[in-house]
Amino acid sequence: MYSFDSFPDFENFRYQIANVPSGSKLQAWIKLRECERRLAFCIWAKSFCDFRDPKITLIFQDAISAFLQSYESTIQILYRQLTPGKLKLPQPLQDDVIVGGLRTLRDLETHVEGRLEQEIEVNIGDSIQGHSSGTKISYTVKLRSLEKSDLPRNKNARKLRETGLSNWNNLDRDPARLFEHGLQELKKALIAVENQTYPLPSEKMK
Repeated sequence: MYSFDSFPDFENFRYQIANVPSGSKLQAWIKLRECERRLAFCIWAKSFCDFRDPKITLIFQDAISAFLQSYESTIQILYRQLTPGKLKLPQPLQDDVIVGGLRTLRDLETHVEGRLEQEIEVNIGDSIQGHSSGTKISYTVKLRSLEKSDLPRNKNARKLRETGLSNWNNLDRDPARLFEHGLQELKKALIAVENQTYPLPSEKMK
């Protein structure tokens, strides 16, 4: 039996990352907020899932896919709102290995079913009296590693440079940590764009 008592309260959700600046005209903030809710759902799903049960594991896999989709959508919305040729995304966002890795995973899921690398470690703890207190199962879940064959042949279409593959694969690739990093970097990019002069629609974000 699984309990939903710890399910995030999205109706009264408090954003820690996607706090929209006053007077912002960037529509991407709305999508960034969706990403932060997706992150909260991923964290809950990981704590909820018994990865020995394929049916329950699907909940976590779907949460991963949902975050990746929302993350790429946030970037695409920002691209569409900016006037072509007038402003480029901040270079740190383009160069960040984790951002590039997350976007590459999303590209792969668009064409190939994504997969997670799952490692299950079983530890048996002892009580104070020296008797077994039961089996404690801990899970280490990683986002998939990337290979050169995973990158588009067209270098201009690549979200992650070939030189960044080893850096990505050497990460612990914990979904929650990488997702949070990706959100923080995207937030920095949105703030950097907000602080530059560029033509945008006059309507403020609702």
